[in-house]
Amino acid sequence: MTALSIASTAAAGFGQVAGYQEQKAMAKATRNAANNAYAMDLHGITTRQMQEQDAAAERKLENQREYDAARASAIVNADQAGVRGLSVDALLNDLAGQQASRQKAVDTNTSWQIAQLQDEKLGADATRQSRIASAPKPSATGLLLKVGGTAVSGLDAYKSRTGQQQTPGGSPRPKTKALGT
Repeated sequence: MTALSIASTAAAGFGQVAGYQEQKAMAKATRNAANNAYAMDLHGITTRQMQEQDAAAERKLENQREYDAARASAIVNADQAGVRGLSVDALLNDLAGQQASRQKAVDTNTSWQIAQLQDEKLGADATRQSRIASAPKPSATGLLLKVGGTAVSGLDAYKSRTGQQQTPGGSPRPKTKALGT
């Protein structure tokens, strides 16, 4: 019966150590998964950021082509009509002002989109940190307390089976039978 008690206590202790190691592995797997998801999110957001910048550059080039065509057309039409002077200059200045406004609008919209994507990056990092924080974290101290508690319980069970009692000073003494039994 004593060997069974020792084996039972040892098995319980090994089970607790195995549980600790399993929790530790789960925490590591959760951390790795969160970091991988974050890396994928960052890649996607960065790709969108580059696409937005490319699209903005393309819009600005298209605006420039439209401006160049409108300016050239205005110059040719004014020349064909024999118009010169301040009215032609005013028309060209108006076209240049419209072009500057369109380019500024593209720049403003692009900066807002980039700022929003930067916020998404911060959100992805917060999600990563939240995933890592929510993973169960094994405690070595908790493990030692559980194993120690199991050992004490096993020792108590052993003592009660073998007939030993604890004296107030802590030394075991044999159980005595009551008189008359």
